[in-house]
Amino acid sequence: MMPTRPHAGAVSGDAVPLVDIVLVTWNNRDQVPRCLARLAAADRTTFTIDRIAIVDNASTDDSRPAAPVPGLPAPTHVANDRNGGFAQACNQGASGSRADFIVFLNPDIDVAPTSLAEAVAFLAAPAFERCAIAGLPLANARGVTQRTCGRFPTVATLLAQVTGASTMLPRLAPGFRLAEWPHDATRRVDYVSAACLIVRRGAFEAVGGFDPAFIVYFEDIDLALRAREQGWETWFLAAAPVQHGDGWASGRQRPHRLALAWWSRVVYARKHFAPRHAALIAAAVLGMAPIARMCQAGRRGSLRDIAGVIDAYRQFCRRLAADRRHRVDHYTQFDRYHRGRASTPPTAAANPATATGGADSLEPEPSSGVASLSSR
Repeated sequence: MMPTRPHAGAVSGDAVPLVDIVLVTWNNRDQVPRCLARLAAADRTTFTIDRIAIVDNASTDDSRPAAPVPGLPAPTHVANDRNGGFAQACNQGASGSRADFIVFLNPDIDVAPTSLAEAVAFLAAPAFERCAIAGLPLANARGVTQRTCGRFPTVATLLAQVTGASTMLPRLAPGFRLAEWPHDATRRVDYVSAACLIVRRGAFEAVGGFDPAFIVYFEDIDLALRAREQGWETWFLAAAPVQHGDGWASGRQRPHRLALAWWSRVVYARKHFAPRHAALIAAAVLGMAPIARMCQAGRRGSLRDIAGVIDAYRQFCRRLAADRRHRVDHYTQFDRYHRGRASTPPTAAANPATATGGADSLEPEPSSGVASLSSR
C-alpha cells in the first residue's frame, strides 16, 4: 500500500525534495511537447522540479529544442551529433544533477496526474530510504498493464527466453519476466523498466549510472543488479498508471531493435555470467533465437515479420563480427572503475555500441528489459 504523504525531511531536512527530469529523444519531435505538457499539469505537491534535461540522440526528423512550458523550468538541451545509445544519453542528462531524485522518462510517456507525486512521496519516506530505484505501472494505449518487472536473469531463465521456451512452455521453462504477476500491488522486485524510472541520485551516482555498453535494453536490469550488490532496493509502486506508447511495434525500426535486443542479452551474459555460460547464451542467440522468432511469425502467417527476423539476424551477426574485431573488455573496465579497483574510467572506444557503426541509426527507447515484437 502506498504510504500517506511522508515527511520530505527524510531526504533533506524539512525541504521539499528536488527532482530532475531526463528525456532521451530520437525522432520524437511530436511527443516531447505532449510529455512536457502532462508534466506541467501533474500534481507536484510532494516535490519541486529543479531541472529538465532533454538529450537528443542525433534525430533526423527536424527536431528542435522544446519551447518552455509555463510552470516548468526551461529545458536544458543536449544535441548529440551521433547516437551513442540510450544508457549513455541518460548519463549525459543526469550529469551535474543536484536533485534528490532523477526521473527518466520515455518521450512517449503520458504521466498520470498523481503518479510522480506518489512515487516521490514513497522514496522520501524514512521507511524506504534504502530504495534506490522505483518504477510505476505502465499501460499501453489499449489500457493493458504492461509486464515491466522481473527477476534478475539466470543462465537458465535467459536461455528459456532466448529460445522461446518461456513463451511456449512457461510453467516448465519460466523466463525472467514477472509475467504471471498482474502488477497490481506495491512490492519489492529485482528490476523495473527504464521507460519510466525514478532513481535516488546518490545511489545512481554511487553505482556509476547506466553502463553505456548497453546500447538499449537490459541497461535497467544491469543498473538494478549493481544497486542490489551495494545494498540498495528496487520497488514497483502501485500508483496511478502512466500511459506508454507501443514504440516497439512501429514497423520500420523493428528489425534493428530486435537485433539490439539480442545484442543486449549477449552483453549482459558477458558481464554477469561465467565465460562458458556467456558463450552458451551467445550461441543460443546466434543459433536458436531467430528460429524461435520465425516460428512465432509463421504461426501468425506474417511474411513481413519473417523477413524482419531475417534482417535482424543479419544485423546481429554484423555487430557480433565487428565486436570480435574491435572488442575491448568494457564490462570489466566499467565495474573495476566504479567499484574502486581502477583509477581511470572506461574509454568511449571500449563501448561496443560505438565500435560497429550501427548506433547512428538506433532508436533509443528504453525497454521493459524483455523486449518482444508485440510489446513496448
